[in-house]
Amino acid sequence: MGCSPLDPVPKMNDTCYERVSMSLCLPGSAMLRCGRTLAALVVATSMAACAAPPRKRPRPVLIAEPLPSFDGQTPGQGATDLDRGVALVQNERYADGIALIEKAFKTVTPDAESTYYLGFAYDRVGRRREAEATYQQAITLDPKLVEARMNLGAMYLEDPPQPAKALAVLEPAVAIEPRAIDVNLNLAYANRLLKRLDQAANHYRAALASQDKVETRQMLADVLYDAGKMGELVLELKKLVPAFSRNAKALAAIAGRFAKAGSYADCAVTYTKVVALDGTDASSYLNRGLCRHELKEREEDVLADYERAVEADSKFQPAHFYMAMSLMQMKKLVRAAEAFEKAYKLGPDTTVGRKAKAHWDDLIRR
Repeated sequence: MGCSPLDPVPKMNDTCYERVSMSLCLPGSAMLRCGRTLAALVVATSMAACAAPPRKRPRPVLIAEPLPSFDGQTPGQGATDLDRGVALVQNERYADGIALIEKAFKTVTPDAESTYYLGFAYDRVGRRREAEATYQQAITLDPKLVEARMNLGAMYLEDPPQPAKALAVLEPAVAIEPRAIDVNLNLAYANRLLKRLDQAANHYRAALASQDKVETRQMLADVLYDAGKMGELVLELKKLVPAFSRNAKALAAIAGRFAKAGSYADCAVTYTKVVALDGTDASSYLNRGLCRHELKEREEDVLADYERAVEADSKFQPAHFYMAMSLMQMKKLVRAAEAFEKAYKLGPDTTVGRKAKAHWDDLIRR
């Protein structure tokens, strides 16, 4: 009786792509754009959407309307409109900053850094077309300006995503800063959209090498699953289990992945952790029984799991079906027929119901 879990195993987590820079000079952290490519069943982690601060620039000296400085010192005098515009952007007064920087650019030649600040301000006020064009201009002025590449790449990954454009912008950035977490995560996401799963996995690994985060490892696990690299997947799942030692729902998703990878011993052990946390979930008992069956454990123990699944939910059709299959294997044919009958009556028109009816009819004939 070759059985496998009936429930499709959910993917591990939502993925996000970010707008960030390496050094932060504004309050807040990164802008995160979440793409629904991974089902959020293992953890309910949601990354907050926020700002993408530019790399820190020397604080300008202001001549009017002194802005609060970052170090608490009183601003001096002698700043240009361009300096004041950048300072306004740094202090999140984006509309005022845009007006001054645009004014300054009429009389001075734009430099890469100030152009980036203007693009960032456009981005923050929702002027997408101007932001895209201005980020592109900043990159033209300085191809090594990672922040402009990062934010432009993030724009290309918003709905509707343009992953090929994102790769063109982001790949030079990771060549400049190979350990940059945000760049690697966005590259992983872009590669995954293009079904370049090996490249996506490599970028998730690069991000993990810089910062070992559970969410990143979940995304790596999903990519390995999609790529069919089950041996590598099992290694990553084993690293995830301790992170969710108190989360039955997360452990159940991981256990299901173990089953899909053919690692039935890890599957059974992990489902045991699940039922220790939540003894009311019928599917966990059922799936543990299926994994134990694949391990060729004593059929009495396998049957006990199916019976506990029925006790937890008397209307759980698959539990009745597999209980009947186990009873039939143990030559307990009367009880098997009763269980098949119950499975059939719980859903005559389902796939499980039709299979149960066929077995039931066969036992009656016998």
